[in-house]
Amino acid sequence: MNNLLAGITNRRRSMRLAIVLLSLLALTGPWTFEQIMVPSQYECTSPYVRLEGDFCGYPFSGLKALTWLIVGSFHSLIASLQGTNSVSQTIRVIGISVLALTTLLPIGLSFGATLSAHTRVRTIWIIGAWVLALPVGFLSGISHYPKFYVVQWGTWLFLITSATALSLEVASLRN
Repeated sequence: MNNLLAGITNRRRSMRLAIVLLSLLALTGPWTFEQIMVPSQYECTSPYVRLEGDFCGYPFSGLKALTWLIVGSFHSLIASLQGTNSVSQTIRVIGISVLALTTLLPIGLSFGATLSAHTRVRTIWIIGAWVLALPVGFLSGISHYPKFYVVQWGTWLFLITSATALSLEVASLRN
């Protein structure tokens, strides 16, 4: 067991870099669907898939969803300042965006840790960031369309990578 922990500690940088690359790959994969209304008597053409009833969906990457949320936050803030949007709605939109951005926090911290010297405090911060990112990824993965869980491979790769990263960081902290 001590040899395993020592191996994790010795390969910390390369493991963190692999985690960062897998996480970025996961963010480029599909996380959700952009819905469009297509009456059920018509076929959904590729890359759209029939979600349910009169709706087809286009697989949406995690990065595109994050970008959409950030842009939506700015639009909501501007609309609120112009008086066309309620403050509570703007706070909700910005809150969801900040929550979604927690998926990027552990990736950035892990990448920064590969470029600098190891400290226990940094490892604790990285562990905390992965703990925050896991539930956000999980909630993103629970779709309204259970039959499409496999299509959302980006979300599941992110969850597996997050759990692995969390386990490796905790193991390296113990040694």
